[in-house]
Amino acid sequence: MKFPDLKSRSLVDVVALLSLAVLVVTHLPAALESYRIRRQVAALLPLAADAQALVGGNALKGAAFDAAWVPVVLKNQAAVEIAAPTGIITLTFAEIGGGGKSLKLIPMIEAGAGLLPLAQAAEAGAVSSRKIIWVCTSSLTRSRNPYVMANKGTLESKYAPDACRHRAASADIL
Repeated sequence: MKFPDLKSRSLVDVVALLSLAVLVVTHLPAALESYRIRRQVAALLPLAADAQALVGGNALKGAAFDAAWVPVVLKNQAAVEIAAPTGIITLTFAEIGGGGKSLKLIPMIEAGAGLLPLAQAAEAGAVSSRKIIWVCTSSLTRSRNPYVMANKGTLESKYAPDACRHRAASADIL
């Protein structure tokens, strides 16, 4: 490999090339790590979709939200769980950000003035014909709904899917 003749380059050109090289060397590993983590998160989303369908079916039947669910733990230390009393689906990642970081999918039902947690709607017998709205939450989720804020995930929003970043995708967003 032949290196370019630096004598024919101006000092500005050399400094610009060196600056670009430093930027590439310092930022490329972080970008690759971010990409790897986002891929890991995306790999769990199909399992979350299965859990959502199960929670919806169990709510219609009046069964426990986690009935017939076997918690899923993957080889990369990621897990998908359903909370029996609330129907909240938690995707937990053991290898991200020191471990234990999570995305949470919170089941809600549209009620007159906003969204009602699925568990409360089920107790009131108001689930049968209503569509479940899944509110995906990460660490920077903001919502006017106190139930959403009390149950939000802890995964950094930069790693979360677009639907889970910053604001809860519901009628109650700020």
